[in-house]
Amino acid sequence: MFVLIMPTIESICEDYGLDYIDTNEEELLGQQGLEAYPIEVNDGETFEIPEGFIGRINQDEQTFYKKVLVDEDMDYYEKEEIQDDLPAGLYQLDQDEINLIMNIQEKLQAWAKETVNCYLEQVKQVGEDIARSFYNQSDLSRVKKCELMIIGINPGCGCRFSEWSLKDKISSDFLYKGNPCFNGMSDEDIIYEMTEKYDKDKRRNGWDLWHKIHKILNYAGKGYLVENLDKFVLSNMVFFGTTHEGQIPKEIDQEKCAEKTLELMDLLKPKVVLLFGDQCKLLFKKVAKITHMEEIVPGYHVFYCFYKNRHIIAIYHTAYYRYYTDYNMKVIGSVIGYALDNSSKRIDKEQLNSYLVNSLDNPLTCYTISRIDKKDIVQQVISSINLEAYEEKNHRYKLSGKYGITITDTKEGYIAIRHIKYDYKGYTSTQDKEVLAIKDMLKRRNYNISVNAWIGKKVFSKFGNNDNDIIEGICKEIKELKEDIQKI
Repeated sequence: MFVLIMPTIESICEDYGLDYIDTNEEELLGQQGLEAYPIEVNDGETFEIPEGFIGRINQDEQTFYKKVLVDEDMDYYEKEEIQDDLPAGLYQLDQDEINLIMNIQEKLQAWAKETVNCYLEQVKQVGEDIARSFYNQSDLSRVKKCELMIIGINPGCGCRFSEWSLKDKISSDFLYKGNPCFNGMSDEDIIYEMTEKYDKDKRRNGWDLWHKIHKILNYAGKGYLVENLDKFVLSNMVFFGTTHEGQIPKEIDQEKCAEKTLELMDLLKPKVVLLFGDQCKLLFKKVAKITHMEEIVPGYHVFYCFYKNRHIIAIYHTAYYRYYTDYNMKVIGSVIGYALDNSSKRIDKEQLNSYLVNSLDNPLTCYTISRIDKKDIVQQVISSINLEAYEEKNHRYKLSGKYGITITDTKEGYIAIRHIKYDYKGYTSTQDKEVLAIKDMLKRRNYNISVNAWIGKKVFSKFGNNDNDIIEGICKEIKELKEDIQKI
């Protein structure tokens, strides 16, 4: 038996950014034919139609049938001739019958059940006081056609399993449904929660990881991927959560955990997999038995390999703020976009770098912190901001009637916040509720709030690693600080 595997019209429209209504149907059918490929299936063999594809059976020489449930109570089936295309799923040929074994969602549910048991077994082995709470990030029931999979080392929060409020509520579909915080929410509400400045406890403005990857992908025109929960999956190598990645208990078998994540990757079949952080990269290499990942963009810490016909790209974790300048994000976004658009074969390093040189405004200039001109940065910021000076010689400006900002090239270069009428007593003994509120706001912006002479201080290097990024970042920050402080 021969089955012609071809992409659905819907997936073609998605891949090429086409509107079905406005596109010539003949052109779509022509493209469908160009991307189609045949497979041969013998009696007793299984075959798979990937997600986003359909299977068309050649019935010129033989008629094939499927089983149809007629009476559920009696568990009675009848044979029915197959006249339509087969949807995505795993099938088996039994003489003249083609039986659906499992579709993608059934496979994901089976994976979730096995993986839950694997993690519970680890909890049992190492003890509930050592093991941590665990969960997967994305709700796998929402996935239709995964194009991008993002993998970190482990969730950035968690408690001991023995203290976990959900430990007695774990079911077989626990990992299938994803992060418990998002259970029961619509796609729109989840995206809103991640993106908007909406936060019930006021501890964060959205999800910083989502913000950065969204900005990175926007540079390649691919931001829509993380705006659709059916197109991307966020997961981890290890589902046990800790505040910091280095805190994963040594008793935990990280390789066994990572094996389950790689199984998930094999099921989802994404075009591109992003590995966040060096620890994640090292664990992936070990479990996948990858001996080498090349730095495909020299000087930018972007590592690459082609594994099981998909692109694996390893980058710094988005928490490494000094690396994620606007320009570096543009470089990374361009690499990811190139990989998504060329998903069928291994990326050629020379071709990629030629593409980057032609597509980027400032081709692959690698900056270092030591090269920044602190005095020029101060002057450029001063000339760009529209604030009233209260100590012009010291570059001090009013953010409100009560608080001011200092912009200085002293030492490493920094901006700092304190009262306009500063009494030089410091802030260790005068932290009223208003100052505490400002400190809390500045802490979320990566300010040092433990310096006695300042409510908060932030060095230039935290805004970027070249002059333009630092100037742009400081100007943007000053504008936002003015608005935020006036609200307190």
